[in-house]
Amino acid sequence: MSAFVEVAVGLPVRGTFHYRMPPPWDASPMVGARVLVPFGGRGVTGVVVGQADEAPQELGDLKSVREVLDATPALDEELIALCRWIADYYEAPLGEVLRTALPAGTTVAEKRTLSLTDKGRAWLAGESPGAVSGKLCRALAQVSDGKKPADLASLLELGLAEWIDHRQAARIKTRTVKTLVL
Repeated sequence: MSAFVEVAVGLPVRGTFHYRMPPPWDASPMVGARVLVPFGGRGVTGVVVGQADEAPQELGDLKSVREVLDATPALDEELIALCRWIADYYEAPLGEVLRTALPAGTTVAEKRTLSLTDKGRAWLAGESPGAVSGKLCRALAQVSDGKKPADLASLLELGLAEWIDHRQAARIKTRTVKTLVL
């Protein structure tokens, strides 16, 4: 079992990125499997293109894979090697080349939702006395207006979960392709 994986994300960015495999998984995904990883504040689909028992020294602290999407690899190692050659020859991002090699219509998107808890709604309505920090007050107002606070990560560390319900939901979008046989 490898503790780290190298992933090519399906976005127009060059290079590959390393992620830590979280403890709940019994085995790391095989090369060619799709994974959901954090990238730029959102979750994106990527393809595992390598595995390692140790993280590269220069990377420091790595983020963790959020979800393994394929029990068996979606792409075999020969196809990944071909995609690497195509990406190198045409100077294209590897993740985009791999995305075109995947079956049509399969993508994964992640949506983050924020809503006020009962305690947060009561405080905004003036029914629950108590002092809150200015940051939290602004965050509660933004969430009630349907916006995401800019400093959400720091607010979560301050105990925001008591006031704001923070959820992440991944959904797999698939499109059925109909074929006509003549």
